[in-house]
Amino acid sequence: MMNIFRILVAVVFAAGPIRVRAQYRFIPVHSEMEDRLIGASLSQLESFRQHRQSPERLSALRLAEGWDTVFSARRYAYFTWSNPEYSGYRKTKFVRGLGMKRLLGVRGWAHPNRFYVWKQENAGDYFAINPVIDGVYGPKAAGFDEVLLNGRGAEVMAQMGDDVALYSKVLDYQAVLPADVQQYQRNRGQIPGVGMHTTNFVGFTDYFLATGYMDVKLLERRDTGQQLRYNIRATMGYDRQHIGVGYRSLILSNVAPPSLFLQVLYRLGPFRYQNIFKELIRDGSVDLSLAYNKKYLAMHRGSLVFEKLGLEVGFSESIVQTRPDNRLDWSYFNPIIFYRAVERDLGSPDNAMIAFDAKWQRGRWMAYGQLVLDEFHVSKAFTQPESTVNKFAQQLGVYYRLGSKHWNSAYLNLEYNRVRPHTYSHYSANHYTHRRQSLAHPLESNFRELVLRGFLVPRALPRWSLRFLGLVAWKGYNSRNENFGGDILGNYQTAAGGGNSVMLSGLFQRRFMGEFDLGYALQPGMTVALRWYRYAAEGYQALGSSAVSLGLRWN
Repeated sequence: MMNIFRILVAVVFAAGPIRVRAQYRFIPVHSEMEDRLIGASLSQLESFRQHRQSPERLSALRLAEGWDTVFSARRYAYFTWSNPEYSGYRKTKFVRGLGMKRLLGVRGWAHPNRFYVWKQENAGDYFAINPVIDGVYGPKAAGFDEVLLNGRGAEVMAQMGDDVALYSKVLDYQAVLPADVQQYQRNRGQIPGVGMHTTNFVGFTDYFLATGYMDVKLLERRDTGQQLRYNIRATMGYDRQHIGVGYRSLILSNVAPPSLFLQVLYRLGPFRYQNIFKELIRDGSVDLSLAYNKKYLAMHRGSLVFEKLGLEVGFSESIVQTRPDNRLDWSYFNPIIFYRAVERDLGSPDNAMIAFDAKWQRGRWMAYGQLVLDEFHVSKAFTQPESTVNKFAQQLGVYYRLGSKHWNSAYLNLEYNRVRPHTYSHYSANHYTHRRQSLAHPLESNFRELVLRGFLVPRALPRWSLRFLGLVAWKGYNSRNENFGGDILGNYQTAAGGGNSVMLSGLFQRRFMGEFDLGYALQPGMTVALRWYRYAAEGYQALGSSAVSLGLRWN
């Protein structure tokens, strides 16, 4: 696989006399920075979820938030302080008082969230190293469970002239997991979003989490008024992707562990197009070299943007394929071909899906949705709606951004997800998974879910933030001997029900999850947070768990 990617990178990145321009780091999905982006400007929320921290985007966000270079109890402009490469390096009173200049020189802690930085004035070149801390602790007391998350690591970011941007982060974690995560670990042998893990000598779960990518703008042309006409961008790395503007994605989400990927984005006027190629771990089995057997995802998504209407309509298609010798089938590397036609011509047992998505924004409102068709027979849609062959998923959601008079950044998000039994499953190892974890929704299939979340930053107290999430879900699980379509690792050809798969059939569970996170910025890039968490499941695998914890996040 690495040899294939080397060839692709050589072909794509050395595309003749193309002027390559500077690229920028991405805003992580579901991060505090993305929450602030949504709450400040819904128009900045993209369906590709590739929010580059470019000067243009940050300028728009600073304008919505308010430009301010003072850091005090009542004055804190998050986006101004988060990107000193564009808004200027400056120290807070706390950082100046540490006297790190004697230890690290002039490049040491030049900004609160830049521990060591080298930069070249007026050239856009920089290199920065930051320590990263992700620590949480909640004691076992008064009916609350113990929670521990001890993450330490570092991040490296760089931009080299007008050529390329790099980003890498690695964290080493020791954890006492919440009861519901422990239950998932016992059932699947995996931790959600984590690859390999072990148990250390004191009984803590131990794992690494590493991501990194290289991002390049290959081609761009603007008209005389500097309006963008077209561009092509490419990213290669080891990370997750998320398609769609919702909290969940039924097409491709960031809940599975990171994996090797190559991504190319195209923009031509109102047309947007994306290719994603990912290397996945098949099912936990190993080859003759004892390396995990692989499978591969090829996906493309195209969309049309009608700016005057505030409407975007998208179509995507994906293929999960595996071969006995762990190779990637080159037939799927045509960036614009219809994958289903290729799959049929190959006579292969690959898993094909198509999806439609849309978003519509008017003022402070945004409505969105997704429809995924894994398998769908029009003839049975009305005559036999519960047929096992009708494997599809639906999402509907809405955002509302609160007014800026009282809030620096604030939004509410309501979302509904419904996935039919056996969706994403297959009769071979080509189920829609990576390391036995779903590439789409974490509840996999045969469920309904309702999500309400929000994020609030008061204008009068800009260093405080409140994030909350509540969800209720109804799901049918497989029994020991019958396949009701609740486990996407199952073979849908063994479906129970005699050709009919009724929603929520099987071992029924109703679950609720809620969390509140109250954060306070001690320094730009350093937040202390008080968190309350509650999980309750009734019916199958009934469980109740709650925790109160205090955490520290740095960079």
